[in-house]
Parts: sequence; C-alpha cells; structure tokens
Amino acid sequence: MWRERVGVKKSIKFVRYPCGVNAWVDVDAEEKMQFAFLVANKMRSQLEELALNPQKAGQAFVIAKQGCVSDVMLSCAIVDVIQRITRISGGVVKRRDAPSGTLSAVVSADCMIGFSVQDVDLTKYVQKREKELAAGRQQLENIAKKVAAPGWREAKEAVQLETEKKRAETEQKIEELEKILANVKAATGGGGA
Repeated sequence: MWRERVGVKKSIKFVRYPCGVNAWVDVDAEEKMQFAFLVANKMRSQLEELALNPQKAGQAFVIAKQGCVSDVMLSCAIVDVIQRITRISGGVVKRRDAPSGTLSAVVSADCMIGFSVQDVDLTKYVQKREKELAAGRQQLENIAKKVAAPGWREAKEAVQLETEKKRAETEQKIEELEKILANVKAATGGGGA
C-alpha cells in the first residue's frame, strides 16, 4: 500500500553482507584475549569446583614461566581483563612461581593458575575427592576380580579390550585424584581446613 502511494516500483534492495575487513583485525590482540578467556574460564571452573565465591575468594595467581609464550601473552592489561572477567575480589596477580598456601591448576604447558587457600575450609572438597578416590579404587578392584575370574581368557576380545581400556582410565583418574589431594594437603598445611 505504501509503495503504491509513494510510487516505488521495487522495495527490495540487495547489498553485500557485512563482513570484517582483515586490515582491521589485530591478530596479536585477538590471541591475547583468547588466552585471557582460557585462563579466566579455568579460574571460574576451579572456583566452582572448590565451592569458593569469587567475591570472598582470596588472591588468585596466574603463574607463567619467564620468557615463555604465556609470559608474553600476560601483559598487565590482560591480567586486568582476567580479573574483571572472573570478578575475584582479592585480585589476580601475575607471578613466576606459586607462593606457599596456593592451590594450583594447569592451564597450558607453561601456564598455571593458583588460589590462596590458607584460610579457606576445603573439607567438603577433600571429602568429595576422597569419595571419588574410594569409588575408583573399588572399580579397579572389581576389574581385577573380573580379569582373575575363571573363563576370562575365553571372553570376547572386544570385551577384554574394553575392560583394559576402563582399567587404564580408572588408574589415570586415581592418579589424578591422589595428586589433587596431595596438592590440597600441601596448600592447606595438612587437612582440608
């Protein structure tokens, strides 16, 4: 109706879809921001796993070896971006090594994150990990019984391979849980509290 009144014959116009101009992209800045999001996401998942509130959490650390790629990526501005994304009230600090009383986690081959947990009660976290460890050991014991049972050698090859795969995965999980518990014990100076 409007077209008839105004006298417009065609109302559809074709234009090119907007796309970015390569000259406008700062590859270095994009890589640094991508790394900042990787570190921030790891920090948030660790905070959630430890049941720590970011506003009540102590100081957080980004630990990078001197001269490595992570060290170059972590300028003061990027560390500030990480702190803003995670909203950790104690702040995020770049360091070369983890101070005592720090619970750390791996982000990449040359970068780790850490949280000051000396005054944090991690009893529930430790109990949960100990429960997972006990379940893993029980599963490993059940697999050993299954393999030791008479007639195991006659079982299908696919079943044997699946059982071996499950055994290897369980052993790896047990090893990781033992490392986590040892790390918590070292960070808290003994127990979980």
